Amino acid sequence: MIKKFNSKNVLIIPDTHFPFEKKGILEHCLKIQKKYNCGTVVHIGDEVDLCGVSQWEKDPDGFSPGTEASLAQDKMKIWYKAFPNVKVCIGNHTARPFRMAKANGMPKKFIKSYEEAWEAPKGWKWADSWEIDGVHYTHGTGFSGSNAAIRIATAHRQNTVIGHIHSEAGIHYSVSKKDIVWGMQLGGALDDKAYAAFYAKDQLKKSVIGCGVVLEGKLPIYEPMIM
Repeated sequence: MIKKFNSKNVLIIPDTHFPFEKKGILEHCLKIQKKYNCGTVVHIGDEVDLCGVSQWEKDPDGFSPGTEASLAQDKMKIWYKAFPNVKVCIGNHTARPFRMAKANGMPKKFIKSYEEAWEAPKGWKWADSWEIDGVHYTHGTGFSGSNAAIRIATAHRQNTVIGHIHSEAGIHYSVSKKDIVWGMQLGGALDDKAYAAFYAKDQLKKSVIGCGVVLEGKLPIYEPMIM
């Protein structure tokens, strides 16, 4: 008999930046899902990189936007099979083509949804944020630093999980006279050696690779990928 996962336990996938993800991150996430019996899965955002359609300087030796999107789609299909049901947070990279369309005056009528654009199965859904058992899951766009998640959690007095900040991972707590809240940061899963990560080559810190787990909305756990 196949053991049924506990829907109250949540696996959180970090920023994967397809097709530039760190090798082994899929296997790591599957291992952690099984270890903690996670029946709910959240992708914290930037599932795709889309550096080919960014506003920043392009690598002339990199993929064309169309080729990069096709390669990212191939990776998405692999993850669809591994994780049939995923709640995705819209990240700053995720939204690049949609921001570009808006900036150029394209009406929503002519723009595909995220689900349509990435040929997603019914179990994959995109939203700015998700709330599961009282925990707030959001990408973290606009925030930086090692205390970003706990700053959000403290402001809202709500347990919070974010990605976005690749070089920072871990859990912080904030205590008042009435309650205790925590914020968890997931680091990321972008391969620092990929040309898509070239913008960060001069940073002192490299990416922290791993994934997160929240047990029954109460206990946050960060699981780094040992390389």
